[in-house]
Amino acid sequence: MAKTSKEGLYATSYEILKLLSKGLVVAVLLTSPYGGKAIAKYLAAEIKKKFNANYDKNRLAQSLRRLTQGDLLKITPQNGQEIVELTKKGRKRLLFYDLKQLTLIKPPRWDGFWRVVIFDIDEGKRHFRNALRRQMQQMDFYRLQESVFVTPYPCEKEISLIRDYYDTQDDVLIITAAKLENEALLKRIFNL
Repeated sequence: MAKTSKEGLYATSYEILKLLSKGLVVAVLLTSPYGGKAIAKYLAAEIKKKFNANYDKNRLAQSLRRLTQGDLLKITPQNGQEIVELTKKGRKRLLFYDLKQLTLIKPPRWDGFWRVVIFDIDEGKRHFRNALRRQMQQMDFYRLQESVFVTPYPCEKEISLIRDYYDTQDDVLIITAAKLENEALLKRIFNL
């Protein structure tokens, strides 16, 4: 996601989807002769406020069209206005973008608790199981066993995001423990 942008750049799909996911409903009068450009103008102003980025309104209108054609956004008439909303596929894509940027926040002081993530995912969901392992390693979890990972940092929100993306609530569990066997090794690994 672009932190700052120059005039004329394309808005990223992430910025548009994120903005719409935060409850912004773009409503533009259907009587507007500019249609998508009127929506883009309004959305550009909101993106400037939220992301401190300036985008060319014509290019933003193109992005909106592309997202709509990709079934990530839907524009529906309602009470004489056009309402722009995320579709289910759009919410899934936003989760994908968030998943790629997922990291654990390491607090200044360890709270003394271990977070053990365990999962038992059958062979039919092998793609999820392998993706989960890669994601855990990317977030610097320590692998205790094939399907058991540990971290000293809070991870409930991050694991919830992963569960939501792969639509598997019951296959992944988090255990919070005050003590683990071989804790000295883990403390050295995590520099605690």
